[in-house]
Amino acid sequence: YEEIEEASKLYFGDKNPEAMIKKLTPLHRMMEQPAESMNEIAFKQAFGTELKDAQAWCERYMKTKREDYLNQAWDIYVQVFRKISDHLKKLSVELQNVSPKLLNTTNCEISVPGYYKNGHNLITVAGFASELTVLSSKQRPRKLTIYGS
Repeated sequence: YEEIEEASKLYFGDKNPEAMIKKLTPLHRMMEQPAESMNEIAFKQAFGTELKDAQAWCERYMKTKREDYLNQAWDIYVQVFRKISDHLKKLSVELQNVSPKLLNTTNCEISVPGYYKNGHNLITVAGFASELTVLSSKQRPRKLTIYGS
């Protein structure tokens, strides 16, 4: 989501298509990697074909420098961006879908952040809440609840 937004600034604002493509290349490479969570599987199912098509238009541009190929790519990127934007309006995310390993982590020997005090009993991470709260600021940070021992 953020990568598409940054790439649009490079293309439309800075008029730098090569920098735009360079910015999007890691996104396309990630799409080629195996999915590790339910959210990644769902993302690939929802946007994989469209992003692959956009990537193909960018590759055609790099070979020919025809601007209309980038316009085709941006028609697709804008559609994907809007769909993701609508999806991000949800206010929570299930930890099982984004990091099942973290959800299943229990009784760590790691101190709960902010609770270590020298000479006192160590409060360690006992587990994590199953739901992440998505905050509604621009970057949409997630709030993770940690349970202590």
